[in-house]
Amino acid sequence: MVDVFISYAREDLAAARRLAETLSHQGWSIWWDQTIPVGKTWREVVGKTLDDAQCVLVLWSSNSIRRHWVIEEADAARTRGILYPVLLEKVDPPLGFRYIQAADLSAWGGDESAAVFLQLQDAVRSRLSSSEGTFGSDDAQGRLSRTTKHESGRSTHASLFTAGSLRHLVRTWRRDIIVVSLMAVAWALALGMGIAFNGACRLGWDVSGGLGGAATGEILRRSLQLYAGRQFRSSLSPSRGGSPSTETPFA
Repeated sequence: MVDVFISYAREDLAAARRLAETLSHQGWSIWWDQTIPVGKTWREVVGKTLDDAQCVLVLWSSNSIRRHWVIEEADAARTRGILYPVLLEKVDPPLGFRYIQAADLSAWGGDESAAVFLQLQDAVRSRLSSSEGTFGSDDAQGRLSRTTKHESGRSTHASLFTAGSLRHLVRTWRRDIIVVSLMAVAWALALGMGIAFNGACRLGWDVSGGLGGAATGEILRRSLQLYAGRQFRSSLSPSRGGSPSTETPFA
């Protein structure tokens, strides 16, 4: 496991070597040599070393700000929260890195007692001490790291599952509430229409009954009038077989 990973452009090899040698006096393991072993690839070697590093120093210069691999390594370190930028020249770091305070070593000549170097050294020491523990050997730390990543992945999956289940339940409840509400509205409309229909039928029955009673009474009245008229006319007509009488009661 590497304590300090130094990212730089090849044109800044002398400055990177001076910084690496000075920091190594503290007993830290420094990775700065960009020589790739035979049979290995650049991405394989640098990627593994960068992942194992506890602290990453990115040396910004007019050369390194244009090197895509330096920017990529800086981005990986920033994501892990272990990026410590260093200015070899008075330049602006690439976009996305300018908000991070950098140690200005543009005028540093290699003096270990220089204030600016001591500030950087203290920052690195603080980072390494915070990453150290009482976990024993590097293998134990590797196992701990793998276990932590595994548990983190499990907790992440559990959180995603819980969030997804909650969203599914909310959608299901919302759909059920809508269906029940529509059913309640339909039932209320049906009940109201039934009551209205029943009332209309009863009202129609009463109206028709009233009209029927009045018609029956009118028919009965007219029938009685016709019957009385016929009786009166029959009393005035002559009887069968005789002639009408010409006598008057006052004769």
